[in-house]
Amino acid sequence: DKLGHIAGNHHQIITSLEGELGEGRSIFVSISPEWDSSRAPKGHRAVTITTHTNVRQWWELYQRDKTAYGALKNQYEKRILAYIDEKLPNFSKAAVLILGGTPITYQHYTLRPNGEVGGLPQTSLFKSRSPKTSSPNIWVVGDTIFPGQSTAAVTLGALRVVKNVERVLS
Repeated sequence: DKLGHIAGNHHQIITSLEGELGEGRSIFVSISPEWDSSRAPKGHRAVTITTHTNVRQWWELYQRDKTAYGALKNQYEKRILAYIDEKLPNFSKAAVLILGGTPITYQHYTLRPNGEVGGLPQTSLFKSRSPKTSSPNIWVVGDTIFPGQSTAAVTLGALRVVKNVERVLS
């Protein structure tokens, strides 16, 4: 395991306090556990690295100039890996295979509209989208009502809907 020197499986790296925490200024690194052979072959680990990004910029560039799109994708990949190497030394040297992705990639593999993940953008800490819809007895669940793209976020969103439905039924 070439990542054994890194403590913990989940890291958030803030690269700059200037500007919004997207476009590589906030990087999320999730490393599969050593024992999880369902995500990577024995002796290897799968790593997912994400940052928030402006989805529209990727689609516009992809539709306008695929060469420039590819160059920007490579630039992001190199810059983000360099930031990670600063905080987790020799991280990128452990890589056997790197597959960079953008919202275009996410749409292709997940079929999510525009390749968006993490649900609807949350603009307030105190107000989020209601799970109710305009149709009675139809509720929205998942990352569309609870911020985040994790199992925990989807579960918390589901619990929120359950509580609302219980209130309506009682």
